[in-house]
This record gives sequence, structure tokens and C-alpha cells, in this order.
Amino acid sequence: MGRIVLVAACVLLAAATVVRLKRGGGPYFERPATIVDHLGPREHEVHRELLTLQRVAKSIPCGARVSVIPDDTPHYLAAVAMLPGRVIVHGKGDYVIDVR
Repeated sequence: MGRIVLVAACVLLAAATVVRLKRGGGPYFERPATIVDHLGPREHEVHRELLTLQRVAKSIPCGARVSVIPDDTPHYLAAVAMLPGRVIVHGKGDYVIDVR
């Protein structure tokens, strides 16, 4: 009897894992484009910004003052993380990245 309960629990856990992976979205067998790709079924609020910042990071020189639009906390902190060596400012900077 105990063995049947254990097998049933394992099958239920495996089914729950499959459902969670399905809802989270892919990619499963390739490197994700950003760190937020597996957080849920809907797009994370900074996903597009992370892709944009990856693309433009090489064209902005080190030490440049960069402002991000919108400059609320998640977008500001994403810019700080993705643009090391640059100074991320609120307001006017040498470079402006609009991620709306």
C-alpha cells in the first residue's frame, strides 16, 4: 500500500513539473536570451529592455552618462546591471535609451 502511494506521489509531482515548465515557456534546450526568460507565461517588465541594453552596450563608451526612459526603479537598475563602466543617471545624460 505504501509503495502505491509513493508511486502515485511521484507521478503527481512529475505531472506538476511538466505543467510548470509548460506555463513558464521555453527555451528549454538552448541558452535563454535574458535571465528573465523562465519567470512565467507573460513577458517580464524588463525583458525588452535587457535585449536592447545588450544590443547597444558595445556602442556606448565607458564613462559615458546614460539615462534610461522610463527611469523608474526596475528599468534604472536593469541599466545599472547591463551597462557596467557607464554612469546611469536620472534625467539628462550623454546617451538616452528609450525602452518603452
